[in-house]
Amino acid sequence: METESILYIDDKKPFRANGSKNKKNIGLLIKSKQTEKMDKEREKEQKLTRERFFEIDNGYFMKAFNIQTEANQNFERANYDLCIRRSQEAFELYLKSIFLFLNRTHRREHDIGKELYDIRIILNRYGISDTEIAKMVKESKTLAEWRETALYGDETLKTSNVFDKKDAELGLSYVQNIHIIGIRIKSEILKKCQ
Repeated sequence: METESILYIDDKKPFRANGSKNKKNIGLLIKSKQTEKMDKEREKEQKLTRERFFEIDNGYFMKAFNIQTEANQNFERANYDLCIRRSQEAFELYLKSIFLFLNRTHRREHDIGKELYDIRIILNRYGISDTEIAKMVKESKTLAEWRETALYGDETLKTSNVFDKKDAELGLSYVQNIHIIGIRIKSEILKKCQ
């Protein structure tokens, strides 16, 4: 008994092919797992409504912006430890808002940077390069490592003011980078919202 199948070549339109082992069918490609995964990702992406978009924007992205403003204010006051702490919090919220805008889940941890690898293809479609993704992963990890020391100081040595101006400038630059990337993604997502 012969069967008829729908086969795909990458992201091209489906075509029908006879499922027999006839030599005429040589060269037909079966839909790859990666393409299937991309299709599932696209389906999820398309389900974000305008209402949910603005809920994420107000609940996460704007909150991250307000915390980023606090980080800048702490920098101006030369309170570099608290500047680092607020930078980490803002970075984390921006990153989590990106996941939510893309309708993706993430671990409930402070450093979810490595999870960006899982959504790399999607980020690439929004114009985020692999280099930018690698930098976000590095920046997330760095700020997460600095997080507790920024608030509590070095508890073993019982000292605070561990971070200096250069550290704070670096932390602020990380937050500015992810803020810009978030705006790029956010503007594209809004165009697609139903």
